[in-house]
Amino acid sequence: MSQRVLRVVAVVAMLTLVGVACSTKKSPQASQSTTQKAGGTFRWQTDELFWSISGNGFDPSFEYLTTNWDIFSSLMLRGLTTYTHRPDGLKPVPDIATGLGQFSADHMSVTYKIKSGIKFSPPVSRAVTSKDIAYAIERVATTDLDTGGYPSYYTDFVKGLTGLKGAATYVDIPGIQTPDDQTITFNFSKPNFDWDYRMAMPAAAPIPPEIGKCFPKQLVYGQYVISTGPYYISGLEKLDPSSCKTFTSAKPSGFDFTKSLTLIRNPNYLASTDSTTNREALPNEWQITENKNAKDCFSRVEANTIDWCDAAVTGDVISTYQNSPTLSKLIHSNSDNSTWFVSMNVTEPPFDDVHVRKALNFALNKASLLRLRGGPLTGDIAEHIIPPTLLQGQLGEGQFDPYATTNHQGDLTKAKAEMMQSKYDTNHDGLCDVQTAVPGEHRTVCGAKGQAIVIINRNTPPYTNYEPVIQKAANDLGITVRFDDAPGFYGRAGKVAARPVLGSGGGWGPDWPDPGIFLEQILTGPAIHAQTQNVSLVGLTQAQAKSLGALFPAGGVPSIDADYNKCATSAFGSERLTCWVDLDKKIMNVVVPWVPFRWGKAVRTVSAAVTGYDFDAFATDVSLAHLGIDPSKQAQ
Repeated sequence: MSQRVLRVVAVVAMLTLVGVACSTKKSPQASQSTTQKAGGTFRWQTDELFWSISGNGFDPSFEYLTTNWDIFSSLMLRGLTTYTHRPDGLKPVPDIATGLGQFSADHMSVTYKIKSGIKFSPPVSRAVTSKDIAYAIERVATTDLDTGGYPSYYTDFVKGLTGLKGAATYVDIPGIQTPDDQTITFNFSKPNFDWDYRMAMPAAAPIPPEIGKCFPKQLVYGQYVISTGPYYISGLEKLDPSSCKTFTSAKPSGFDFTKSLTLIRNPNYLASTDSTTNREALPNEWQITENKNAKDCFSRVEANTIDWCDAAVTGDVISTYQNSPTLSKLIHSNSDNSTWFVSMNVTEPPFDDVHVRKALNFALNKASLLRLRGGPLTGDIAEHIIPPTLLQGQLGEGQFDPYATTNHQGDLTKAKAEMMQSKYDTNHDGLCDVQTAVPGEHRTVCGAKGQAIVIINRNTPPYTNYEPVIQKAANDLGITVRFDDAPGFYGRAGKVAARPVLGSGGGWGPDWPDPGIFLEQILTGPAIHAQTQNVSLVGLTQAQAKSLGALFPAGGVPSIDADYNKCATSAFGSERLTCWVDLDKKIMNVVVPWVPFRWGKAVRTVSAAVTGYDFDAFATDVSLAHLGIDPSKQAQ
């Protein structure tokens, strides 16, 4: 999901402790760009430390905030596969593997070969082997660590990967074979076609078991992450990895979890094993610090005393940059494959009635919401759920909008006509009018004064700015609502037992550029747990409802699971794409779990000292892999 879209989820087994050699003394290497110079320090401030707000502690086995993915994939970690970290980098490419996975004819297994010359950063400083990758995958799946939703990305396919315990022990399972140090084979329980994408996730990057075993609990390894990429955490080289006791007796000086992170060049990184197409690794150092004052943060960028302010680029900031001949060259907008939406819990009255859900789609003024977000620079008005960028341009703007209204400003006549078909409009006047109490909840079906329906929201702009628009759309249909503004949107909207009804802070992007992974965690039944990202509870079974404390309507709950499985098990190509297009239409016409209102664009501002700005389609953020710095333009 971005900091922006919280792709909300998260993803780690063990070998015998081995001795670790000291770091070699060779000079760090930088991949040389043909257009930019290597060197300098990239200075980066954020109004919220992303390793803190994610709740996952910067541990790659858990981490789910895409800014952290950007740091991992572009700067610190190399997996079997990666991406080019460009706007068109939508397909995986080989990284430490010699090529993409070699699938069996029936797609029940895949094999990779590891390049020579790949080493861990100090203080481990040994060659990466196939067992380090196997360990990382098993670490994700161990129940001891409880890595959130990540495990299913691997346990759903790899034989014997479920039910693992003991994060400190590497075990042999039938689904992972490492016949030699350079070869790894994954055996599947069902056909798989997207394993190259799954291997590009930070959670699948190699972890040295002799270090990983030192962190059997959550939220600690992140402060000691061992790199395989061009940069590593400053100060790690001073730690003693001969035992867990000596290694954890101090923390690396470059990572203060409450204040800052400093990355420096990894002396064990060989640029010859990488590609400048994937990573240029230009700055010598990355300094990331917190600045809770977003206004001051952006002012520093304008003054070139920092190079990037990672905070929400609001309408006033956009206006300042667009109206300045100098600054207008330093603001960037790129599609980030996200959809922002109002969610409706399909188990809760009155939204267990599809006509009510359709009515709200017609009633909402999407144009006003886009204006409040900052205008066209921040996105396009969403007309359906899967962004067209993930559908290879199909269902583009104006091609499929089942709830179209003039200029996207909402249409109360159409909305009321839909409401009239609902069982909750007993006199058929287009207004929700059933005021019986909902058992176990402090509200009535349609909401009333003092018994309103709660809309879960975030507590910061632009989300709080949306509230009058959303409230008017509900009120115009006879639905009385109030907003609950607080941090942690998904933590509250996804708590099934609390029986949330509506949410207005939701945004979602894919974990890799494919419609299937966009839908998996957010709209399929197997993704529903006590704490879920499927906040609409689409696909909920009666058994799940009973165990989780959710309502279960007499008419059942709509599901896309059968359609999803058909599409997901299709080979990549036109048939698979058509399957996703058809499913998107079905979701909007039949299921109707959301009111999608914006296809997101990531808006970023950088200093005049930044060279080679580009956008990373995988991380949906600034392409750290290709940024450079011109120190002569930096101010102190």
